[in-house]
Amino acid sequence: MRFKRQKQELENLLGGILHILETKRENNETGYIMTSSHWLKQRREALQITQEQLAERLSAGGMPLTKAAISKWEVSKAPLPLQTPENRRLIADALELTILELLVLDGYEIHNEWSHETRLIATLFDTLPPDDQDTVLIMMQHLKDKKTSNQTNHSKTQPNLTRSSKTS
Repeated sequence: MRFKRQKQELENLLGGILHILETKRENNETGYIMTSSHWLKQRREALQITQEQLAERLSAGGMPLTKAAISKWEVSKAPLPLQTPENRRLIADALELTILELLVLDGYEIHNEWSHETRLIATLFDTLPPDDQDTVLIMMQHLKDKKTSNQTNHSKTQPNLTRSSKTS
């Protein structure tokens, strides 16, 4: 339960950050232009699907939409609803993208200083169902706790190598 709460807190934090970025982007405070109309239609056409088919994919995942909503996204009359993890996952899946790719394509500045391995793990994690994500988080917490415990035990068994200064 603790991990679900932590996961939810992180997802809420990310949602809040995305909301701030979305507001700045709408007000053009970030220095970049909303690019939804440029990339979304191109991606949909690359997948050889219609607006209606994209709406059906999203509706099947739990985001009931119409062709008109997709059209508004493509011409920048409405921003993509990326505030919640569920929406990000649904839209990314429907467009056959990773969540990171989706955010970058939509104009979010992602500072990606992670190693290739870390990005791979994050991508794989994003593809897991929520229950499996919880399991992975539990395992990671266990490994972190084990490492901390080992470091604590190791420092207790090390002899004190500092010299005591004796005055004569």
